[in-house]
Amino acid sequence: MCIIDCLSTIVFILPLHLDYTKVIILILWWRNFQLEYWRTFQLVSTINEHTHFLVHDYFKESVMNGLSICWTSSLCLKKEMIKEIPMFRVGIKRGEDLDLWLRIALNYDVAYLNLPKVFYRTGLSDSLTSDYSKNGEFPYYEWFNFTSESSYYRKYVILVVYIHAKNAFIHHDYDTCLAELWSVKTIAWRFKWAERLLLLVISWIKSK
Repeated sequence: MCIIDCLSTIVFILPLHLDYTKVIILILWWRNFQLEYWRTFQLVSTINEHTHFLVHDYFKESVMNGLSICWTSSLCLKKEMIKEIPMFRVGIKRGEDLDLWLRIALNYDVAYLNLPKVFYRTGLSDSLTSDYSKNGEFPYYEWFNFTSESSYYRKYVILVVYIHAKNAFIHHDYDTCLAELWSVKTIAWRFKWAERLLLLVISWIKSK
């Protein structure tokens, strides 16, 4: 991940939201195009003519986008936040960033900068996202203990749990897949519910 003209961008965007004392994150994404292993991202459902604006429902936008709209190197945080909430959980190999973004979104507003400032390299065999390990994944089911005013919060949590379960299934870790899917108490979730049920049944059979 690389941020282009980072310092000048931060100097530009921080004064934009001085009236919003609780704005902590400013997301910087590329425009949507792809070339070989280089892929760029942007919010699917919020793109409009505005250059910068508040994201009114972080969890709704994340569900519409297919995962968290925050990426580790594509946002800016105010230093004061470090004193207000715990940062990354120690001992977690993957998912600690998603956990931090979720806890931030539960307590602070999110502002979006609709300008191409970040690029992210995908398709690398040695990247962390390509490395699956049964141990060290964040226990996403803990998020069910949190509450949010957003009607999309539970949908977002289930989405992340489902993605982790599906990844475990792909790597033949059927016990983890079964445990993750079972942590979601209902299959009435409309997103991928049929596929989720199929994974649940197959994982249960193979784990025997």
